[in-house]
Amino acid sequence: MLSPIFALNVNNLDWGTRGFSYALNESHLPGLIITGSLLLLSVISWSVMFSKLAMISGASQKNYRFMFGFRKARTVMEPYEANFSVPGSPLYGVYRTGSRELAIHLTGALDPEEARRTRLPEDAMITPDQMGAVRNAMDRAIGEAMVSLESKMTFLATAVSGAPFLGLLGTVWGVMETFSGVAASGSSASIQSMAPGVAAALVTTVVGLLVAIPAMFGYNFLVSRIRTQVLEMHNFAAELTSLFEREFVSYGYSAALPREANETAYRSAPAAALSAYAAPGPGLPVQPGGVGAAPPIDSFLPGRAASRVPDGPPINPIAQQAAALRRQQAGQ
Repeated sequence: MLSPIFALNVNNLDWGTRGFSYALNESHLPGLIITGSLLLLSVISWSVMFSKLAMISGASQKNYRFMFGFRKARTVMEPYEANFSVPGSPLYGVYRTGSRELAIHLTGALDPEEARRTRLPEDAMITPDQMGAVRNAMDRAIGEAMVSLESKMTFLATAVSGAPFLGLLGTVWGVMETFSGVAASGSSASIQSMAPGVAAALVTTVVGLLVAIPAMFGYNFLVSRIRTQVLEMHNFAAELTSLFEREFVSYGYSAALPREANETAYRSAPAAALSAYAAPGPGLPVQPGGVGAAPPIDSFLPGRAASRVPDGPPINPIAQQAAALRRQQAGQ
């Protein structure tokens, strides 16, 4: 059954170009202009598809290089302090922006370059409001990366939606010209008289579809790759936020008062303010209305944050319990 297929002579096959070339030769000036516009749009769409594919593939490889170096770091700020960089990686852009903003708040520098050259203090901490500024900086970096990844995609969208309509315009125009020519000649309409004009009119529709179909597949493929890149950036930003918060953010106390003012205000506070949270025995203090003993704040703060917790007036009941427990232990 397959022998007739293998016996075909490729040189004798009709690839469908004979009718296309005949119709193109019979095309009128508006049809040729529309066909040329569609061919130009096809060249632009193919160039955009190849350039965006190369860009996204390169970004994926650079993201892998950056994450390989980032995972080998001992601390979250070590790549920043070592000036480790992977230009062109969207994940590196998010990390660089967040680390630079964090370094500015930790060092108190006004210039990002000065903050990069300044060694980070060992016991430096930031407030939740300052951490919000770091998150905003990473969000801006993600937005800038999205703009870069999605640039020139409008050309593909235009090719997908506009090419068929341009082709349809050429077809309608060609059919109108054909019927107008038959009516002006005064002869009776026949297949032989109308076939050249109709064939020429259909050329623009064929060209429009040839432009739109590859652009549609390329657009869908590139959009899926871009969405993957954006999701990776959001996930990495969330991971980076958690690492920054665990190591550099102190949630226990307000940053409005210095340590000396906190201690003075704490000693002058009435004892009844903390009596409800004091434990009667050696166990942990119990929060009123809570279930069981509330853990001290030192148990869930990281080492850097726990070492920086002052003995000033706390801003939440759990911090009050931790302060009361430390005072009891100091009295013993």
